[in-house]
Amino acid sequence: MNDYLNIFISILFAGISVVMFTRSIRNSKKIMIHDKQWSTFRMIFVAIGVVSLINLVVGEKTIYDYARIISTFIVVSSLTAARDGIGEEGVVSNGKFYPWKIVRSYDYEVAKSLFTVYFTIESTNAKKPDEYTTKAVDFDLVNEEYVKEFLRMNQGRKKTRMKKKRK
Repeated sequence: MNDYLNIFISILFAGISVVMFTRSIRNSKKIMIHDKQWSTFRMIFVAIGVVSLINLVVGEKTIYDYARIISTFIVVSSLTAARDGIGEEGVVSNGKFYPWKIVRSYDYEVAKSLFTVYFTIESTNAKKPDEYTTKAVDFDLVNEEYVKEFLRMNQGRKKTRMKKKRK
């Protein structure tokens, strides 16, 4: 049973790695202003990668264990390398590209150590045209004015105050 689980995880992670590396390569040219490099999400994946590497040298392993560990390390690398941001053509969030024409509106807020921009994306589901999603991109505080100016110049009419969640 353990070998089947290792094979399943290896295949799953290899597939995710291919998708993320492809998206990263395709979208990296479209990003002018990159997101914050070290977010909590990326640090968690780096920790998973470190645990994977420790697991590589501890204990007895089969070939399937090595395949799982290597595929885990590759998927962690691909997810950590994929960057989000904005550019002339649109927004990249979680490795996926959204052109400006489907961005309905945006808003931003400043937190302690980051500047977050929220983008409302139109539905791509023909059966639910009123359903939209919100994508958040976190930027470094040093890029705050640069991002605001970029959005004001390129997408100024789409600036909308969004409802804040109560804490």
